[in-house]
Amino acid sequence: MLLAGLGLSIALLGSAEVLLAGHDRDARALSYASRAAVALAVSDLRALPSWADVGRAGAVPEISATPGRLADTGLVPLAPWGGALDLRALTARLQAESDAASRAGVRPVWRLFIYGRLGRLMPEAVPADLSYLVVWVAEDRGVLLARGAAFGPSEARAVTEISVVREPGANGADVVRQIAVRPGL
Repeated sequence: MLLAGLGLSIALLGSAEVLLAGHDRDARALSYASRAAVALAVSDLRALPSWADVGRAGAVPEISATPGRLADTGLVPLAPWGGALDLRALTARLQAESDAASRAGVRPVWRLFIYGRLGRLMPEAVPADLSYLVVWVAEDRGVLLARGAAFGPSEARAVTEISVVREPGANGADVVRQIAVRPGL
C-alpha cells in the first residue's frame, strides 16, 4: 500500500510538471508574439509617409484611419482556439484603463492599428496557430504609443508597449526612433 501511494504521488508530480512546462511554453510564445506584433506595427509606421491619420478614427471609431497591413474584416473575429474576440470591448477596456491612469487634460485615444491571426503573417511556419495579435496606437504629445497584445486560449495574453517618435533625418528622410519598450504590462 505504501509503495502504491508513493508511485501515485510520483506520477501526479510528473503530470503537474508537464502541465506547468506547457503553460510556461505557451506564455513565452505569447510574449514573443506580442513583441512581433509591435515590431510589425513599427515596420508599418516606418512605411507611412505621414502619421497624421494614424491617431484619427477611421470608418469605425475604434479603428485607425490608416490601419496596418494586418487587419481583419470585422471587430468580432473568430478566435483561432474557438469563440470570438470582441475588439470593441477590448478597445473600450484599454481606453478606460488609460483614462484612469492619465493626468488631467492629457487623454490619448487608442485606435486599432493591427488586428489578425498570427498565422496570416506566416501560414507555413505556424501550422497550429493559436495566437491572435492586436496593436492599438495613440498619440501623446508628439509621441506615438503602440500597445501590442497576443491573445491565446484560456484567456491567456501577453502585452508589449512601445513609444516611437518620427524625426527628420540627415538626408531629408524621416527617421522612426523607438524611445521606450515596456514588455509584460
